[in-house]
Amino acid sequence: MRAQPGWAEASRRLSPYLDPAIGIVAAALALASLLATDLDSIDSRLKDPNVVSAVATVAAAGALAWRRSRPAASFAVMVTGSLVVSLSGHYIGLLSVLMLFSLYSLAAHGRRRDGLIGLGVGVLCFVGLALLDVPDLGT
Repeated sequence: MRAQPGWAEASRRLSPYLDPAIGIVAAALALASLLATDLDSIDSRLKDPNVVSAVATVAAAGALAWRRSRPAASFAVMVTGSLVVSLSGHYIGLLSVLMLFSLYSLAAHGRRRDGLIGLGVGVLCFVGLALLDVPDLGT
């Protein structure tokens, strides 16, 4: 069964707006996750959100806005923002899930080896954070 011509046309027209919309929604949800979570119920060592953690969260999640056009840059911003949040002792929240989405985008839309490099970077970051015993690593 063939797709409807109207659907194909709508998909083509909306495609340039999809990734920016994903970035905006991801940034809003990640920021809400950072600001609205009861930190003591997760880990008593977590610090209350501040400007640095909020900006890093929004920048990291918002980088999904260029997940297909610049997948390596998007992943690099995601990793950097997530590290800033984690290393400063704040709640990473939804960024951990969005990191997987960013890694998928890197593998699907980047060069062939980029996905493996991204996976290696993710594992190294996780091991490094575990060795530093940062709060909220279970997320």
